[in-house]
Amino acid sequence: MLDDLHRKKFLEVLAETDNISFSAKAISYTPEHVRVLIKENPEFAAQVEEAQEQAIDKLLLEARRRAHDGTKKPVFWQGWQTGYILEYSDSLLMFLIKGKREEFRDKVKFSGDKENPIEVKGTIALVDFDPNDPESIRRAHEAVFGAPEALTVIKGGSRA
Repeated sequence: MLDDLHRKKFLEVLAETDNISFSAKAISYTPEHVRVLIKENPEFAAQVEEAQEQAIDKLLLEARRRAHDGTKKPVFWQGWQTGYILEYSDSLLMFLIKGKREEFRDKVKFSGDKENPIEVKGTIALVDFDPNDPESIRRAHEAVFGAPEALTVIKGGSRA
């Protein structure tokens, strides 16, 4: 288990970076050891999750600032900086809106059956798997959704 000093330092670095490997190295631990400690200690796991949420919140604030307020980009003429332009990020703005409003999120339709298309809402992930291998399908599903017991394989518009 981590002593209070190491735990505090790890959580501070994690709240800044959202990177377990980097945070573990900051306290001279291996990432694997820290992951074991997270699994073994629910209280520590909750603190890790909270630190990761803080890091994500900081990223969202920065994305909002860049999308809404813009960033200053230098303008050069004949090798000399002559001023700045304010540049905004439309793509960051789009992602922020998609994250907050259901109606702007990506929707994908699978049309195995034209009368009963399957609508999937959520994150789109690219997963390499063999559609003829049940174990490959299970691993791919678990990688995306995390819950193999919820898996329903659909082939040609019918449930397998």
